Amino acid sequence: MSKKKVVKKAAKKVTSKEVSTGKMFTQDDIPKALEQVKAQIAELNGGDDTKSSAAKKDFPGIGLISDVNDVSDLIKIHSTLAAKENAYNDSVATLNLVIKVPAFEIEGCSASDWEKVIKSQITKVVHKKKIESLKKIQTILEARQTEEQKIRTSMEQISDLMAEANEF
Repeated sequence: MSKKKVVKKAAKKVTSKEVSTGKMFTQDDIPKALEQVKAQIAELNGGDDTKSSAAKKDFPGIGLISDVNDVSDLIKIHSTLAAKENAYNDSVATLNLVIKVPAFEIEGCSASDWEKVIKSQITKVVHKKKIESLKKIQTILEARQTEEQKIRTSMEQISDLMAEANEF
């Protein structure tokens, strides 16, 4: 490889979405690397769908969306959801009801709640291998943190929690 290509390769920046794999990794780099790995795992997990009540409920005839590991099946679930919502809205329009009609729900959850959970699961399925690799890296980095780094991280977390508690 020519010197020019080596320099270009070495000069390539690591974006915030990538974990540095440079040869000059030191103990002092562990907290920042760990932070980057955790952020990337969170991003690849498709956000926090656990806050949605739909994440904890069974979709009729399917079960938990988080147990579905095939993108095609998740698309079919979404199409079923969309068809049921459209049919419900069409029925409301056809019946010309003069009462306040309840919003469309399945198992007490709105279509948008189910859609968020489905999208999140698709992201998790698509990035499953990368997430598993990043979790292994996270485990290794956490094991290699010094006690001082662990204490500093814990103190920062406590400080953030205290600030959050004082907001109320």
